[in-house]
Amino acid sequence: GVDRVAGVSDSRRPLRLRAQHARAALGRRARVAQTRGRRLAVRTRDSVIVPYSIRADRLVPSPIFLLSSERSGSTLLRTVLDSHSQIAAPHELHLRHISVETPRLTGKAMIDLGLKTGDLENIFWDRVLHLVMTDAGKPNIVDKTPNNVRSWPRINAWWPEARYIFLMRHPQRIVESMISARGDIAVQEHVAKVNKNVHELHRAVQSLDGIVVQYEQFTHHPADVSRDIRRYLDVPYEEGMIHYGQRTFRRGLGDWSKKIKSGEILPDKPLPAPADVFDDLRESCRLLGYDA
Repeated sequence: GVDRVAGVSDSRRPLRLRAQHARAALGRRARVAQTRGRRLAVRTRDSVIVPYSIRADRLVPSPIFLLSSERSGSTLLRTVLDSHSQIAAPHELHLRHISVETPRLTGKAMIDLGLKTGDLENIFWDRVLHLVMTDAGKPNIVDKTPNNVRSWPRINAWWPEARYIFLMRHPQRIVESMISARGDIAVQEHVAKVNKNVHELHRAVQSLDGIVVQYEQFTHHPADVSRDIRRYLDVPYEEGMIHYGQRTFRRGLGDWSKKIKSGEILPDKPLPAPADVFDDLRESCRLLGYDA
């Protein structure tokens, strides 16, 4: 067996990687705002689920979304996945921010086809995923953009057959990493962002089917956790996954530190003692199953 990481409750131990079953159906309708004469717009902010009336099949019917807060090790995990011969896992794509504008006649034509602005934005997202997957010559594609965690209802509505990897890391360690990367930003801003992301991740875990992976466990026992992930994704295990080698990492599109450039999975430092956790992070710690 594999040693457990101290300080993590049984319900969140990553060696018990388990599917999370939806507890409540989410509505798929949202208010459509129509401006006069110039364009048709659908709000696609985090709190709004855009309407989906398109009837055509998705180019990528079952993409893999790696949902996490930023600075949770998603670059490391996506690099390991990308090393697999059947999985394409590119750098962050940030496709949820794509905005489509339709002039008056174009908007009218699209509406007549049953396509709203939100549909067009998601068609573009789907097309880019298909393009990257096809170019890589692999049958599976991972979108690991951390801020996707704030748009999981939109993703779930557009791709009802999507697969999810929920990546968790101790919130205190996330904030420390954010401070190290962006010391020019106030600590409370980092804390607020982490809390928001963690709450959305928790909601996603409670509402979607997927596999839970804890970063600390992954870095200490990469082979075992990688085998669990490959079983969930229904691909064969490849030993080379955890020895991803030298890669090019672009600043601003994921981690670019010396640690990720080493080509090896290095164990994360021990979990912080509960007394060392910021008070404003304690609820987030408990949501993810960490002692606080």
